[in-house]
Amino acid sequence: MRSRQCTRVLNRPAPWLGSYEFKLRLIFDAIRHGQAFAVAARAGGTVRELHRIAPGRMRVEHDPATGEPSYKLNGQTGGDRTYRWADVVHLVPVPSDGAPVSLISLAREAIGFASTLEKHGARLFGNGARPSGILSFEEKLSPVEIKNRVAVWNAVHGGGRSGGTAVMDRKATYTGLTLNSVDLQYLELRRHQVLEIARVFRVPPHMLAEMDRATHANSEELGLQFVAYCIRPWCDLIEGAFSRVLFTEAERDNHFVEFQLDDLLRGNILQRFDALNKAIGGPWLTPNEGRAVENRPDIEGGSKLNLPQGVAAPNDAPAAVEPPANLRAVA
Repeated sequence: MRSRQCTRVLNRPAPWLGSYEFKLRLIFDAIRHGQAFAVAARAGGTVRELHRIAPGRMRVEHDPATGEPSYKLNGQTGGDRTYRWADVVHLVPVPSDGAPVSLISLAREAIGFASTLEKHGARLFGNGARPSGILSFEEKLSPVEIKNRVAVWNAVHGGGRSGGTAVMDRKATYTGLTLNSVDLQYLELRRHQVLEIARVFRVPPHMLAEMDRATHANSEELGLQFVAYCIRPWCDLIEGAFSRVLFTEAERDNHFVEFQLDDLLRGNILQRFDALNKAIGGPWLTPNEGRAVENRPDIEGGSKLNLPQGVAAPNDAPAAVEPPANLRAVA
């Protein structure tokens, strides 16, 4: 019953807030501010709702002897309110003994350089403002004369007539403009900055539409790297924070919170199931051990090895013990 209640809380943390939006706002707070908070609203000792708290309103204090944290919420209309660690979901992606460290601050130089490149590109290509050349004259011309000579030049050499031979009078000089080395490497620099920022968040380049090194052969492996090195650390962080608040110390022995990532691993599911089938079919894993790999509940009689025909079980084999079935709350 407790597991069902936790699942309901995770599916709708508050009447005005859905599960996806709730987790999205927590992750955004953690990335931007270096930490995120949510307070548990209890009724009869059971968590009924989870309320997100803006990072600026919560202050964390640690016991100097044990390091146990306590949380003080800055009340907008009244005084501060203190919460125990068991009542606060606290996400800290970058551990620090001092002020919280945000991932954006770690990437501030890379993000600033990328922003500078954007402004440079806007100035370089905006409205076609860059001329192809300069037509100069030794004598000073009036605005009307400048306009007439430019019109004549464009009529002779503009549009489809470009590339011809230019004939200049004695007082006119034409100087062509070319892109300098920085301008020529603009796209290469922008691509490099995408990779620089992606490194901080451990996002594979192909997830950001940077497909230069992505092929049909390695796309599946790149997807697995995205799950393993980018998504999974965040899932572990959130799962641990939710488990501390939703379950008591005794309940954490056989209850846990878990993100279902099967959709992201769908391309590899056939290989995984084939390996489990071979392991369970031989004298290595029991059916229940194989089911535990996929977080499936145990079945009756599933703790016995499937020995090949004609092979007797060893005399010193330990007796099969049916482990308690784990209950999980799906995040």
